[in-house]
Amino acid sequence: MLEATHLLILGALLALGPPLGMMRHGMKYIPMVAKGCTDPIITLNFGFLKIYVVTSPDMMNAVQRQSKVFSFGPFLDFAAERLAGLTGKTLHAFRTVEAGGQGLVKTVMHASTPFLAGKSLDKLNRDMFSAIQPMIDELATKESVDLIEWVHYAMTLAGTRAAYGPMNPFEAQEVRDAFWEVDRNVSPLLMNFLPWLTARKAYTNRKIVLSAFIEYLNKKGQNQACDFILKRYQVLSEAGLSDPELAQNEASVPLALLSNTIPATFWVIYTIFSHPDLLQELREEVEQNAFKMVEGECVVDLKAIREDCPLLISTFHEIMRKGSNPASTRFVMSDFTLADKYHLKAGNVVILPSQVIGRHEKAWGPSADEFNPRRYLTPEPSDHPDDPKTVRRTGRFMAFGVSAPICPGRHFAASEILGLACMLMMRFDFTPEGGEWTPPEPHTGSVLAATGPVKGPFNIKVKERDGFEGKPWRVEIGEGKGLFPC
Repeated sequence: MLEATHLLILGALLALGPPLGMMRHGMKYIPMVAKGCTDPIITLNFGFLKIYVVTSPDMMNAVQRQSKVFSFGPFLDFAAERLAGLTGKTLHAFRTVEAGGQGLVKTVMHASTPFLAGKSLDKLNRDMFSAIQPMIDELATKESVDLIEWVHYAMTLAGTRAAYGPMNPFEAQEVRDAFWEVDRNVSPLLMNFLPWLTARKAYTNRKIVLSAFIEYLNKKGQNQACDFILKRYQVLSEAGLSDPELAQNEASVPLALLSNTIPATFWVIYTIFSHPDLLQELREEVEQNAFKMVEGECVVDLKAIREDCPLLISTFHEIMRKGSNPASTRFVMSDFTLADKYHLKAGNVVILPSQVIGRHEKAWGPSADEFNPRRYLTPEPSDHPDDPKTVRRTGRFMAFGVSAPICPGRHFAASEILGLACMLMMRFDFTPEGGEWTPPEPHTGSVLAATGPVKGPFNIKVKERDGFEGKPWRVEIGEGKGLFPC
């Protein structure tokens, strides 16, 4: 029989399990724990907090039907305080109304999100590909490159140039380095316990990024920014925020712009090039439907990619389904019993992990764990909700979160990723320097990135494809809503 002391030690070890697991494995810890569990919901005990992990599509539906009980609102407050570092009256202004604040965080989201579609999105895409084109051209002059580093550099600069305009704060190497230090070391910052001491790297580098944004606003850089950024500034300044207060919040926006898009871009490129037969099929599809020669110039049509390249879109969805691990979160606002069986206590957290639900047999049948680039080609849903032939069932695609909320910038992210992937696969042949496409080691420290951040280097040999040597290239942005099916 165990003595009382042994029981106390055992209890302490069990309580430490989840926190230690999260520290070691990051967000991958949740699907690791849930794998093999037959219960539709499991509990992770963090001592001061319980996390309820939903593991089945049916239970996710049950959670989503109770939007007043399971709310995303408190996490907006959490981000404002801990990621952006807001305090005092500025934090009060951003807090949701439900938490006693002025609700500015929701106001600015609702006002600015429409500018991530339509003509505003077309301009954003046009500016992004105009910015990245010289970097792709420079790639053609190299014999080899670290693909992780190149994607990191090119997407950071091109994405922020498109968003912030010619006075982009990220033009400075110091700001780019500081931002990525925040991203890689954000975990202790989220704890919000003496952050200047316990989260020194993230805390110190966040100040560097903040200073750059204060200077940006002082110089009125936002007047030449994209419509989305300009609208945010207008709403926040009309609400009475000073430029330094506004900059403190806006300095955290690039975490949404870059932290997931860049590792996702790497994995899309890696997966396409590491499957030669798929690469050939995709090249043929793009060449037939979204590629043309105009007076000796090679043109990739982004609108045609979106509308006329179903295998490419399906491949993108499948790479994101398999490789991303977003965990949509909800705060339990009041005690509630799900399915007449599972009692969830107020003050705790519900997580809807895509790596678990998106690979559930109820979502995709027995092939749920396989990589199938044609998975999303099924044209029409079945009449039966559990039929694995339909692609519209619960949990089919959660890479950008689930409503509500769902990532407002998902169409820009899809445009960036697919446009660049098409440019690279049509123009270049990539070969790993070691000869084998071996997945790089994951970077578990970046908890904000749901799509497998990786450690470099990953060196590849670069060669322009036969028949395309020395030719000029560009991406064409046709007008439209700009919305990808994601």
